[in-house]
Amino acid sequence: FCSRRGQVKRTRLTEYRNVRSSGIRAHDCAEGDTLLTVCKATDDSHLLIATRDGMSIRFKGEDVRPMGRVARGVRGISLRAEDQVASISVVAEDSTAELLTVTANGFGKRTPLDQYRVQHRSGQGLIDIVTDDRNGPVTGAVVVEETDSVMLITDTGRVIKVRIETIR
Repeated sequence: FCSRRGQVKRTRLTEYRNVRSSGIRAHDCAEGDTLLTVCKATDDSHLLIATRDGMSIRFKGEDVRPMGRVARGVRGISLRAEDQVASISVVAEDSTAELLTVTANGFGKRTPLDQYRVQHRSGQGLIDIVTDDRNGPVTGAVVVEETDSVMLITDTGRVIKVRIETIR
């Protein structure tokens, strides 16, 4: 689990085996925080968190110990005052893929995953992309291969399909 305020939690899938008809509690968010996404990962996986202010951190999945269903989790990344998590990706330790980062004003860049050194969780991370007036804040970051294509949707609803190899 990953929240907008940078909290991450790892829970074994067996915790969700016996779901009651009324449901079960899966996550407890702190006040003012919201759940961003849930990913399937293993101890061998690495997690890469990207923020709206252009920071990113990569750490080992085993750095987050398994917790109960209703736990809030631990800090995955230390955020600045108004920053939020834009995305989280699960990557293999020896992956040769790249991270595609896209900003609100339509700019994007590809960065090889080996450029993101493995750190311990809870740090501020590294600068991934500059988020100034020209670029705007980060809207998303995904792990891609050079042979992939992505579809982007503008704020007016226009869909744009782009081949990854055409992005610097």
